[in-house]
Amino acid sequence: MSVFNLLSIQVNFKFTAPQTVQLNQLDEWLNGVLQTPPVSANTPATRPQKEPSDTQVGLMEAIQRLTTGVLQWAYFPVFDLPALATVQAGESGVVTASLQFPYRGAWPSAVYEQATSLAVKYLLWMNQNPVNDANKAALFADIERSVLNAFRAQSGSGKSTLPVLRAAHAMGIPYRCLGAGVYQLGLGSQARRLDRSVCDGDSAIGAKLSQNKAVTANLLRMAGLPAPNHRVVGKAQDLPAVAQQLGFPLVVKPSDLDRGEGVVVDIVDEAALAAAFEQAVKLSPSKQAIVEQQVQGTCHRLFMFNGALLYAVKRRPMGVFGDGVNTVAQLVGLALAEQAQLPPWARSELKPLDEAAHAELVRQNLTAESIPVQAQFVSLRRIESTRDGGVDEDVSAQIHPDNLDIACRAARLFGLVVAGIDIITEDISKPWHHTGAIINEVNFAPLLGGGDISRANLSRFLTALLPNKGLIPIERFAQDNFAGAQARHLELLGTGARSVLLSSDCCTAADGVNRVLTQRDLASRLWAVTMDATVDAVVVVG
Repeated sequence: MSVFNLLSIQVNFKFTAPQTVQLNQLDEWLNGVLQTPPVSANTPATRPQKEPSDTQVGLMEAIQRLTTGVLQWAYFPVFDLPALATVQAGESGVVTASLQFPYRGAWPSAVYEQATSLAVKYLLWMNQNPVNDANKAALFADIERSVLNAFRAQSGSGKSTLPVLRAAHAMGIPYRCLGAGVYQLGLGSQARRLDRSVCDGDSAIGAKLSQNKAVTANLLRMAGLPAPNHRVVGKAQDLPAVAQQLGFPLVVKPSDLDRGEGVVVDIVDEAALAAAFEQAVKLSPSKQAIVEQQVQGTCHRLFMFNGALLYAVKRRPMGVFGDGVNTVAQLVGLALAEQAQLPPWARSELKPLDEAAHAELVRQNLTAESIPVQAQFVSLRRIESTRDGGVDEDVSAQIHPDNLDIACRAARLFGLVVAGIDIITEDISKPWHHTGAIINEVNFAPLLGGGDISRANLSRFLTALLPNKGLIPIERFAQDNFAGAQARHLELLGTGARSVLLSSDCCTAADGVNRVLTQRDLASRLWAVTMDATVDAVVVVG
């Protein structure tokens, strides 16, 4: 039996239905523009105009879909459409209705109410406004302001949360919110807890160590692993001596920021060093910068789980691919126009040509008017960063065993079950000790599910994390068959399973002691019991 079908939250709402419902126009918005979840796998992309008696049905289906979409845009992992519990048309077109959502844990009912209110607001607007570029821009701007910024802040989730839980849902893995963006996947003794890509086995001490670049490099060095050669600098007057010690070219970065913020590479003189240092110190909370000897090559992210490689990517910077016809400026313009047609949450990080892009073009002996050949990659940033985005290339099958070994050792050194190990090398297929490669960073909570390559590996990640989908046996007996339930409970105990016998007035644990629960209704009691990591099975009476 499913724990999550027993509890629900009902949202009551009221609105004035439009005199004419443009169902085809609503379909164009929901399917073509907003890409909202369909009512079912067989829902057509377009629907013939319904008869007036069916118009209300189409309108309510659209509200169900859009409410689910709003929740997902705000990083609330709701993937099943709410049930339409009641709907009634009153005088002057006033519709009174209620939606029933499966209960998912620590979110307040106001979350569902807010999502429903926003969905109704957007739906009525879309019914009045046809799909065109101006209207899309207006709607996207409101969604970005009201949902992506204001509403999303309430979820506590990160970029990895939604794709990971979407994959879990598709695999039949139960999940619930524990609060603060933390989720329990699975039940009882088979459950695990996740926060973005962080799992309950990750070391808090390791997380703290990895979030300081200088500490990370020193720890790697102590463990005999290849680390950056750097100095931590707090005063500008120390820069000339540091440059002499390390030698140009240099890299400067804030000592305590991630996402590639404030990183400057290819520094070849003291003037550029001073400018980069000033920028890094302004961004750094500790007002310190790392000055680092630059290593030639590209960053390769090895995503490690439980001591093994899940996948690896070569992290190219933001850029475009040539077609042999268009100039770089035209390629960027075409790509930006294509991105503008997508909803904000589906867009890449591509930006218009700016000073940084022009400087990178010069480095490649190109200009904005150059015409790259077919499939030629033109980078618009010197390095990839989370802030500016990039283009990933799957290199999982190319990694030399020695490079995989240092990634495993680094993750183990920091006590991280989940880790993103960044290796800078010119060739990941050659051993690090032949190429001068380094481990540039050990990433706690690396982004998981952010790109196609990563999403393709989510099922492998979840299968390794939760064997048997994190499920435990839950068997239900009728109220008048307590003796049968008790016999089954004893039978499970005999197999070594830590079974719990549960009813509305008893909760007998494996040790024979009756546990007192604050809840009285059976559904809430079952929810509570399956949060206990010592429970292997539950026998329910009622």
